[in-house]
Amino acid sequence: MAANPTLCATGCATYTLAFAAGRKAWVGSGMTHWFAPPVNLVGSTLTLSMAIYNPGVPLQLQSFAIGDANANSTWSQPGQLLGTGLPPYDGANGLKDFSLKIVDHTNPGQGTFCASAGAGVGMNLQNTDAITAANAGTVTVYISNVSIGP
Repeated sequence: MAANPTLCATGCATYTLAFAAGRKAWVGSGMTHWFAPPVNLVGSTLTLSMAIYNPGVPLQLQSFAIGDANANSTWSQPGQLLGTGLPPYDGANGLKDFSLKIVDHTNPGQGTFCASAGAGVGMNLQNTDAITAANAGTVTVYISNVSIGP
């Protein structure tokens, strides 16, 4: 990410994950904000106002809603950024909104996410290919705002 001193002038949360050489594909980490009790997310949109510093790691970022224990904690259909979808979110371009419309979703073998019983929302980072010395690095996601609205 090119220098952008105004990117988080009013404050940002950061989520940083190191991808070291030797890591196999599809390994990652995520964070979830849990609701207690579950909330009705029918017709809602999850929006992350964010920027990504990625030094070249083959990367996928997902946003999601997650169901309650009655739904086997099944995910909604995730929003995904990868490949050519990532560059517009580079911090040199400033903060950009990434939105996910939350709807019911069936995950074969896991169950059905029911938007009326949303237990949480979150994001996940994963590498989409094996990490080598040539593509290793530390990825940081800068988040200035998270909103759930119509």
